[in-house]
Amino acid sequence: MSRGTPITSLAELRELVPEPLPQLRDKAITVVDDGSRAFVEASTFYLFATTGADGGVDVSPRGDPAGRVRAPAAAPRQSGTSAVK
Repeated sequence: MSRGTPITSLAELRELVPEPLPQLRDKAITVVDDGSRAFVEASTFYLFATTGADGGVDVSPRGDPAGRVRAPAAAPRQSGTSAVK
């Protein structure tokens, strides 16, 4: 499987992925609030992702009964976890 041509600029990215709508872009949160925690912990489907040293990403879909995933009481926003900008 080929990885294709890397995207090296925001302009190249925007050719493939449009600018997010303001209501989507602005909904980012910096902590896991009670509503978000309840949503995550009630979910029966989630994606488990890892990255390798080469920058490759592996994502595996998982399905379990609600309660399998526990959200932290608070989580700081980390670099690389935000919406595409």
